[in-house]
Amino acid sequence: MNNKVAYAEVEQDDNNENIFPFCPVCGKATMELDEEENGKVTGCKHLEFIYVQEVNEFEYKSDQFKDRFNSIDFDEFELDNLKTTLETIGYTNSLLALEVTTNSIACGPSAFTSVFGFNYTN
Repeated sequence: MNNKVAYAEVEQDDNNENIFPFCPVCGKATMELDEEENGKVTGCKHLEFIYVQEVNEFEYKSDQFKDRFNSIDFDEFELDNLKTTLETIGYTNSLLALEVTTNSIACGPSAFTSVFGFNYTN
């Protein structure tokens, strides 16, 4: 049996629409746009975290994630070691981490990556 965190990488082009993932367990949107076109977290009980690489922060942490994540040194954390970090703090294949990279062109090519974690056991 594979007890490693499930990790999927998805790339999308920026078509001037903010497309946020839906929970693969219950179908609820993870985020919605507010009046000022900013993303607002609307996650369900399955959403464990949302990590935004651009600011190197977790925009959302469930209570369970906060408890587990407190056991590591955040100064050592990087997107490249997220999967290993999740396994180190006790997550297994009941967690799906969906890494979404949006490619855009502003003053040149750029990419923005966010990771959404979903716990199938909640």
